[in-house]
Amino acid sequence: PNLEDKAPYQPSAVLQRGEEWWTSRPRKYAFSFIYGGANTKMKDGGGSRKYRHYLEAAIAANNRNNNTLPLFGGQPFYMKRWSSPHDFHKVETFSYYNSSIFCPCLPGDLAWQKRFFDAILNGCLPVVLEFDTPNMPGGKSWFLPEGSSGGGELASVQQTYPFAKGEFGGGDDNSLEIDYESFVVAIPMDHVNDPENVSGILQTMERILANDPAQLRRRQLAMMETAVSF
Repeated sequence: PNLEDKAPYQPSAVLQRGEEWWTSRPRKYAFSFIYGGANTKMKDGGGSRKYRHYLEAAIAANNRNNNTLPLFGGQPFYMKRWSSPHDFHKVETFSYYNSSIFCPCLPGDLAWQKRFFDAILNGCLPVVLEFDTPNMPGGKSWFLPEGSSGGGELASVQQTYPFAKGEFGGGDDNSLEIDYESFVVAIPMDHVNDPENVSGILQTMERILANDPAQLRRRQLAMMETAVSF
């Protein structure tokens, strides 16, 4: 991944964080969704960034005042679409990630996104869309479905994320592999019959927060074990 050079994100500092930091420390936000929107030069409704607008619309449909999301029991969330790279403030973004339980990381211009690793290093569980890609290694992509146009080069999870599980053949010696699926919240997409429906993101986050604290803790602990690799 693209390394973060600030002291709090170095392996030695990450190792000093205890389980409580990853699991039970107070967090203000249920999720933070911070993203760049489509610009006027993008075709196909914004290319791969269109999924960000689908989620924006789903959040607005569930919450008209954009301050709290009732399906999370009134717990605040944060959503910001920055209009240009000059509008992006890393320190501010990291602060929101650090204060959130979930961080939706939806497709951008490329399969690989630094924000995915930024979320992990700040203790925020990445939430992604998952597409079946039967003709690609591993058979799944967190970027776009096979046959898509208007985005970057298509790539599966194995082809995108370093040391992904199965990348080295899935043999007995898997000590170098990272099981991203042990902590990443992946939302299956039906890109054929319902390509704009990303409501599963909100439903899944709500279900885990309200009804499955054991799963939340398991994912957070798995992320803790992985974060030092970055």
